[in-house]
Amino acid sequence: MSLVPTITVQGLAAVFNSHHNGLEVAISEVALGNQADDSVAVNSNGLATQTALVAEQQRVPIADGQRVSPQQIDLSFVADGSSSYWVHELGFYLADGTLFAVWSDPDQALAWKSDRVPLVVGMELVLSALPADSVTVQSSGAPLQLMMTREIAAMANALARLQLEQLRQAQQIKRITGVY
Repeated sequence: MSLVPTITVQGLAAVFNSHHNGLEVAISEVALGNQADDSVAVNSNGLATQTALVAEQQRVPIADGQRVSPQQIDLSFVADGSSSYWVHELGFYLADGTLFAVWSDPDQALAWKSDRVPLVVGMELVLSALPADSVTVQSSGAPLQLMMTREIAAMANALARLQLEQLRQAQQIKRITGVY
């Protein structure tokens, strides 16, 4: 599934106002919503005209973020709490509260946000339509080692294989000795 957020009119204005003044804008929060319109309303320039999500359920700070290239940012966030819902829309908010970009899909959910397990999301934002280095991420500084997932899975697989081999050996010893 391709997740391509649409920059909002207000988001683009914030970028160009800041860029004109030699500043950067900072994405600081992600909002999650459980409903979406059939499509994001856009103007003739292809910019989203909405200023809020259709049905925002939760807004969370960016946990970790880093610039990968002048026009690409990796970011991650954790949605936790007592509510459960399908995530059908995301809003990327600037530090001043402006909705910078929005993604929505009424038919395909991004994820299920459970009331029992935190939802951890890592993604890349490619901002090729904007001036280089014009957008940053303001994170809470809690690094989420998402790249360790493969390594942890490999260790768990190796441990399971080792335990299975030990079980087979124990059963073989019982058969040979006759002690059960």
